[in-house]
Amino acid sequence: MDTLHTLEYDQGLLDLVGDAVASHTAKRNLDLMVGVPCPMKQRFRNEYDQYEAKYRAETGRRLFSFVPTMCPADLETENTVRDYEAMKTTDDIPDLMIDMVFGDLIFTDFFDRFVTKGAFKRVMDAAPLPIMDPVLFRERYDAFNPLALFPEVLLVDREELGGRPVPHKLEDLMDPVYKGCIAAPDQHNEIGTRFLLHIWKQYGEEGLAAMERNFSIGFVGPEAARTAGTKSEPRCAIYMAPWIFAQGSENPGRVDVVWPEDGVLAQPIALLARKDMKPENQPLLDWLLSEQVGRIFSDNYFLSTHPNVDNHMPEGAKVTWLGWDWIYNADIAAKKVELEQRFARFHRKGLC
Repeated sequence: MDTLHTLEYDQGLLDLVGDAVASHTAKRNLDLMVGVPCPMKQRFRNEYDQYEAKYRAETGRRLFSFVPTMCPADLETENTVRDYEAMKTTDDIPDLMIDMVFGDLIFTDFFDRFVTKGAFKRVMDAAPLPIMDPVLFRERYDAFNPLALFPEVLLVDREELGGRPVPHKLEDLMDPVYKGCIAAPDQHNEIGTRFLLHIWKQYGEEGLAAMERNFSIGFVGPEAARTAGTKSEPRCAIYMAPWIFAQGSENPGRVDVVWPEDGVLAQPIALLARKDMKPENQPLLDWLLSEQVGRIFSDNYFLSTHPNVDNHMPEGAKVTWLGWDWIYNADIAAKKVELEQRFARFHRKGLC
């Protein structure tokens, strides 16, 4: 039986995609589902298509995969292939998955339904690079294999900063000297909470109160990068933006790109591999773990965890994130909702 090759999102065909998946999953689950961040979707798809064509020519087998290139803000739309809540049994989950950790992988029933039940296996070192603290990046279920990290740097507009000091640590952002001049990290549908959760973890209520005082208005990453160092309104002195968007924003003497000395916040992008993965998908797994795929991430200013890939980080740069043990021991889902509500006044909907 010939199966679907690569499913693609189209904003007008979301329901059809859901119907297509529903009609096939009883016969065959996905071999691969990919949820890489928007800036590298097209590059990843191009590389995957070349790999799949070569694999099919050598084996005669077609892969049943979902490797999207479009970036709607609501990829997790109900009844589509990306609906994690709709995955009820192991027959529904792909053999291999790539996705951002800080999302539906841990904030839906998918986590309790599959991760905690041992559905996935470790296929790489938990912290393969010296910049990765194994205490933060090793998780107890051996399910999340960190393919890459998504670093968020500081953009400092010296003109807007005036005579105030340039912050060199995330901790510095709590200083009252920055009152009302820091752009809050924003998202399409709500205020961003990764930074706020980090502040809560490290400094508790005192840290959150400081950020309420120092925030001015929310900026999504692309907008922060476009606005820093310009006369566009609204203006801030300090922005937070993914490293990829910071490219081109640096303007010596006007805009500095700062990697915080206490560690740049870097969200893991994880590979999940089913323990009962089909043996014929081992070559696909090997490709996902390869230096070639590692370079796709590093070429797009993500931090590849492949030991042979140069990420071109500043000398001495470190990374940090919430860490698995803290996520397991804190009611992070409830706190995330609380922070979204508490800081909602800084959110601006629909910007990109």
